Amino acid sequence: DDINSIWARAREALPPRILCLVDNVQLLRRSAEDAKRDARQWAASAGDADFTAARTGEEGEGEAGEEAASVYQSGSIGNATRLIDVVRSAVGANQITAGSPEIMATMEQLCRFQQSALSSTAELQATVMPERGERLISIPEGAFSGTVIPPQDQVKAIKSQQICASRERERMIQGLQNMAAADKTEHSAAVRSVLTGFGEEDIQMTAADLEETA
Repeated sequence: DDINSIWARAREALPPRILCLVDNVQLLRRSAEDAKRDARQWAASAGDADFTAARTGEEGEGEAGEEAASVYQSGSIGNATRLIDVVRSAVGANQITAGSPEIMATMEQLCRFQQSALSSTAELQATVMPERGERLISIPEGAFSGTVIPPQDQVKAIKSQQICASRERERMIQGLQNMAAADKTEHSAAVRSVLTGFGEEDIQMTAADLEETA
């Protein structure tokens, strides 16, 4: 049997509550990565030095993640690997489902699938089928169930437009603030001159004035 057939059988054996996580684990992970990138971008545009310094070590990882996302297409193997992490956390000591025999059995099946899938890299690359066509959000009885997930190139284009618009608004706000400060300075100087009177250095005598005075 090929890897996809093994995964299909393992997927059919999953309980309904865990099965609904399969299609959403990847979406949640990408959403978390997008949130981190957005936070770094907003901090950089706002000039938050403390936040930027705290995230400096993550810049390389974020750039590598963006490059990987541009060429990555998830398949059954990636979903199964992330699902194993979710199931493993569900049987933790601090979880209400800790020690559940059904979840433990499911995790054993997934681990066997993972082991067989990762035993041969060449076979894995040859048999994995990438996703094609539109992807939909699958949330049972959810308000957004069936919504089309936009492709990565469209998401990146939208983000780029949002960043440019945000920077343009920031420049406009800074320009208005600078204009207000300049107007306030000129007004204060004029008021000060009226209240204190003009000094002798401000009075200019012309030749006609000197003749009339003489």
